[in-house]
Amino acid sequence: CVSPLVVNCTATEKLQVKLSEYNETMTELTLKYPLPLSFEQNTNLIIVPYKALYYIVAAYQHYLLAIVLDGIKKILGKKPRVYSLYRFYDTVMGSLNFFLFHCFEFERKNLEYLDELIQPEDRKDLTLDFRDATILEMSLALPEVSPFYDWKIDRKSQSERQMIKYK
Repeated sequence: CVSPLVVNCTATEKLQVKLSEYNETMTELTLKYPLPLSFEQNTNLIIVPYKALYYIVAAYQHYLLAIVLDGIKKILGKKPRVYSLYRFYDTVMGSLNFFLFHCFEFERKNLEYLDELIQPEDRKDLTLDFRDATILEMSLALPEVSPFYDWKIDRKSQSERQMIKYK
């Protein structure tokens, strides 16, 4: 198994990733390295500028359907949990909003000291200097450092791949 690439995205002043840049990067990454069709899912993203409009969209997209599903489960004698699951999800995402939409700057002294301690032969595998790095460069390098995910030699059927995906 290949170990994942670990990137400290807060290690430089130039690498302050905005949500729109992250979305563009992920789009370009999936276009350059598409996943097999067995991983394909229909997804959508709605960004609304007003909080009131968000609550209307959330009620229509999630809560209305959750109430209907919970009603059906209650009629069938099962414990309704879908609505409470969406409430929990919204609570968790509400606490993450601060971290998603604010920038954080950290001092680099410890990181620079660690960079000096790396042996010269290990420098090709590990670097802690990200002054000129961009999130796009780092993201596009991920599939290259993970030969384990070579989809050309993948012989599993779509149903087998879905079983692995949802375990």
